[in-house]
Amino acid sequence: MKIKNRLIIIFLFSLFLISCPAFGLDSFYPKGNVGFSFGYGIGENFEVVDRLEFGIGLAKDFSLNISKYGTDIDVGFLYNLGFPFKQKGIASWYGKENHKKLTASGEPYNMYAYTAAHKTLPFGTIVRVTNLKNGKSVIVRINDRGPFVKGRIIDLSYASAKKIGLVEKGTAPVSIEVLDVSGLSLGIGYGISPYANSELHIGGVFEFPLVKNISGIFELRYLPLSTEFLYGGGVLISINRPLKIKIGIDNSFSSSNFFLEIMFKF
Repeated sequence: MKIKNRLIIIFLFSLFLISCPAFGLDSFYPKGNVGFSFGYGIGENFEVVDRLEFGIGLAKDFSLNISKYGTDIDVGFLYNLGFPFKQKGIASWYGKENHKKLTASGEPYNMYAYTAAHKTLPFGTIVRVTNLKNGKSVIVRINDRGPFVKGRIIDLSYASAKKIGLVEKGTAPVSIEVLDVSGLSLGIGYGISPYANSELHIGGVFEFPLVKNISGIFELRYLPLSTEFLYGGGVLISINRPLKIKIGIDNSFSSSNFFLEIMFKF
């Protein structure tokens, strides 16, 4: 994204902070990426609270997150450890004989689309497959189950296999890396509240794929000074890049809050 566009987003977020009267689920942002979200939370006694978040990737594995929930403001940093799923093994491909037949996800197989079959990854998961023989890689979406041959870890569509030079030989050693979720991030931050003690917090956020276009997110925070744990969980629903919907529940100072946010993640 161009610097000018990023500055516009930061400016708009600043206006939100000024115009709208903390705990929330953070998201990690890779280097150069930005995002903001706005929405509402329903807390104790059905109190409705404005929720605003802004994040920007500062380095490869670091992002800055600024959040405002009602009158509470939180500033924190996330260090991303990546998604714990990485795999190496033999890849194969399937083509014309299965073209237009239904996959395990119920979607018709298209040999010219960048898709793949995997034994366990949720449907809709986006992965990078790299041919370890020539270094070529392709990004595919999991929409089928397989391969059911011992020693093989992924079955690529014809188009995907062709892009990494797999078609002629039929199989090749590959590595698989999940791309569409941030995985496990460790965080440290400081919350400022006019009605409670401002306090340092440490913890972690885990984002993981569930089903097509939906990922789960869970966050745990520990407040060393008050020896209290805060936690929350929810789902991120991808509508159409960069639009996402975030829905969930978090627990803040012994009260549970339901929230709904509209997120733009670039």
